[in-house]
Amino acid sequence: MDELPQSMSVEVTDTERPLRLRLATDMANSWADFDLSVTGPDGNAIAQTFLPVSFYAGREGGENWKEGSRSATIGLDPQVAGPHTVTLGAPVGDAALSGRVTAVELTMREGLMTVRWPIGAMVIFALSFVWSLTGRLRHRWRAASGSDWSEED
Repeated sequence: MDELPQSMSVEVTDTERPLRLRLATDMANSWADFDLSVTGPDGNAIAQTFLPVSFYAGREGGENWKEGSRSATIGLDPQVAGPHTVTLGAPVGDAALSGRVTAVELTMREGLMTVRWPIGAMVIFALSFVWSLTGRLRHRWRAASGSDWSEED
């Protein structure tokens, strides 16, 4: 952890799809905030943010529990292709003070498709379609409920 802050150059080739940066740590029962900045080929800042990471685990009442995550992810939409500089700052927080972070890994993936919202929209449209198809059936059930009509003569 003494090596942070650390700057690295990444080559962005596909500006049509998002770029994802993932920070993974080995911390346990602690939290830390990592400063992250990304600058484009022209030297202008694309993103200046922090990545919060917290992970707690334990055993209580005979049961194991876990809370949080040892990793954090950020998505970016680079406008210009070329070499980008990613700077990861030293951690700030409980993990940094106690020395509970001994390893940090930063990975980058480009050309990812964002599929969460199309899948969510597809599910909503499918449910709406099923709801509209079952309209007559729902009407008959409601019309017949609570009536005293029977087939007996």
